[in-house]
Amino acid sequence: MRHTSGQQFGTLFAPLLLRGVLAGMVVGLVLGSAMTIQSMIEAANDPELWAGWGPWGYGPVPLLYGTFVGGVMALVPLIGAFLALYVHSGIVPLPSVNQQARAACYGGTAASMIPAIMLMVTNDEGAPAVIYIAVGFVLVSSLITFVLTRRFLGRLKRHEELTIRVTRETV
Repeated sequence: MRHTSGQQFGTLFAPLLLRGVLAGMVVGLVLGSAMTIQSMIEAANDPELWAGWGPWGYGPVPLLYGTFVGGVMALVPLIGAFLALYVHSGIVPLPSVNQQARAACYGGTAASMIPAIMLMVTNDEGAPAVIYIAVGFVLVSSLITFVLTRRFLGRLKRHEELTIRVTRETV
């Protein structure tokens, strides 16, 4: 694969930040909808318990919280990805798109391990569900970081190649 010059840090910051926060909000919305479905099932099974919340249980509350928390938690791997891209651009002079995406993935994974380890350490009971949540957060964060970075850098590379080709044809 041909190598392209590394993208400037400023050109990556805002687009990847917006895409990453949006992806985090979508993941939070999906998890919140799973909690909403659970609430609706419980409300159907025991209507007296959920009478104060109405016919849907506490339905929209997990959707709102999940969207907000997903967007905020997406900032953790994004910061790690930006730091890794910054360090990687200083080490490798002509990185390919895959190298940059891998560096962002490593940084996002390392950064997302911090809250995951904090969650496991603060859990007194050592419940397996907490371990699954922590590992799931790290895996989903690293996957989303790699995919978002790879697609965005690939799009930038194609745009630059098209611009260069059009410029050469007009000259």
